Amino acid sequence: MSTNVRVKRIVALSVDDNYVWPLLSLCYSLWKNSDRDFSVYVANVNGTLSSMNQKLIESVLKTMRLPLRVVEAQIPPDVKTDSRISIAAYGRLWMADNLKEDFIYLDADSLAFEGWQEVFELIPKLKSNPRYLLGASPAKSNKGLNWESEYLNTRLLAFHSTCLIISRENWKTNTKKFGKDSWYAVAKRANELNLLAHDQDTLQFMAQGDFLHVPKAVFEIPIRPDNRARIISAGSWTKPWTIDEKDLPVKIYEDLFDSRRTEGAYYLDEYRAFKLNELEFLEFLKATNLQMFEKVFSLRNMLQTYNPPFLLRVKFHLILFFEKLLALFHDRKIA
Repeated sequence: MSTNVRVKRIVALSVDDNYVWPLLSLCYSLWKNSDRDFSVYVANVNGTLSSMNQKLIESVLKTMRLPLRVVEAQIPPDVKTDSRISIAAYGRLWMADNLKEDFIYLDADSLAFEGWQEVFELIPKLKSNPRYLLGASPAKSNKGLNWESEYLNTRLLAFHSTCLIISRENWKTNTKKFGKDSWYAVAKRANELNLLAHDQDTLQFMAQGDFLHVPKAVFEIPIRPDNRARIISAGSWTKPWTIDEKDLPVKIYEDLFDSRRTEGAYYLDEYRAFKLNELEFLEFLKATNLQMFEKVFSLRNMLQTYNPPFLLRVKFHLILFFEKLLALFHDRKIA
C-alpha cells in the first residue's frame, strides 16, 4: 500500500549584509502570494551576514510566521569574486553539497507572484531524470562558455543560476565525477577554464547541458509585462531598490541604448513591480512593529546608490530640451 508523504518545501537564499533588504522584500512577496506552507533557509557564507542582521531577518519572518533556518556555510576564500559578485553567491553551491533536503534556490533580487509555488512541482520532474544536475532557466547568451565541448552551439549549455531546482539525489549522483571537492574542483580552475560568471559558469560546466529547463511561465529574467512569470528576477545590474525615483528617466534612457540589454529589459515594468511590493511590505511592517520598521527602512535607504554618469545626465537633459524646442514648431505632445 502506498502512502502520501508530505515533502518539505524549502526556499533557500544566500546573502551578505548588503542584501538583507532585498531578501526581506522577496520573503514578503513569497509570503503574501502563498499558502504559507514553506520554510526559508539562509546561508551565512564565511560570516558575511552579521548576527544583528540575522536577528532582524528572524524578527521580520516571525511576523509572517515563516520558519527560518540560518546555516553557517564555509567557502574556500580563493574562489573567484568581484565588486558585483560577492563570495555569498557561492552559498547556493555549498547548500547543494550540504543540505539533507531538496530545495528551491532563489537569488534575493527576485520577486514572487501568485502561483509561484508551482516551482516545487518541478522537483519530482527533476528526480525522474537522474542525469540532470539541477533545474534552471535557459539563458539567451553563452557568456563564459568558452571551454571545449561536444556541443557546437554552447548556448545549449547556458542557464541562469538565479532560480535553481536542487534534488539531493541528482546532485550527489552527478557530482561524484568531480571527487570529494564537488563544485570547488571546478571553481578553483576558473581562470584556466575561462569561467567568466563565477558560480553560474561553475554550475554550467558541471552540468554540460544536462539540466531540467524551468518553464518561462514559472521563472524568467527579466520581467515580461505582457505575460509575466510566477517568479522574476531583476534583469539589470542597477537594481530597482538602488535608484531614486528622480533618476528613473535617466536610467530608462540608459537601458534603451545599452547594447547588452538584448530584447529589452522593460526596466520601468521591473521597477514598478519591485516598488509596489516594497511599499506594501513597508506598510505591513508599520502595522506590526514601528521599531522594526525603522530598522528595515534604514537598510532600504542605504541602498540608493545609483548615480547616473554626468555626461549621460547632460545628454539626457539636452535631448529633453531639443524635444521641447521642436514641440514649439510641431503639433505634438512631449511625454
